[in-house]
Amino acid sequence: MIKVALIGTHGTGKTQICHELGSELIKLGIPIDYIGETARKVPAWLEINEGTTLDAQEWILHTQIARELEARKDAVTLCDRGSIDNYAYLQRLFKKPVLDGLVKWHAGTYSLLLKVPINPDYLTYDGVRSINKPFQAEIDTILEKMLADFEIPFERYTNVESAIEKIVALWRRE
Repeated sequence: MIKVALIGTHGTGKTQICHELGSELIKLGIPIDYIGETARKVPAWLEINEGTTLDAQEWILHTQIARELEARKDAVTLCDRGSIDNYAYLQRLFKKPVLDGLVKWHAGTYSLLLKVPINPDYLTYDGVRSINKPFQAEIDTILEKMLADFEIPFERYTNVESAIEKIVALWRRE
């Protein structure tokens, strides 16, 4: 099974990139499974963004992992976020080291993590995610620190063509 996650703070274009990658993979005859951003499916009674709650962040983390476990085994699974970047939001306010082991283990289930950088011109209001640039930068910093502290291998996303080359190489090895 090949599982690729686009990770990074909110408002960087991960969803659009996932769709572009999926489209290109389909053109190449490679089947895909897509797991959209879990935070967009959070129950209405749970708060996200700056005012998030522990319940909301634990729901997001555990739901993300469960959705990935249900993914097709005969396709490239494209994840619009991974457990590690979802965990950055939880860690920002709640510092739950008891979940560190779960997140470190789960990060190892990805074939490829592509970290999407902040694009200062991309953050726009979409009705769900915060447009607070300092909050966006804070999450990005937390994620970078967690990737280093947990020694999680990842690559920096540069463009669709490069990402497709990496994914196709993984597919051919499979």
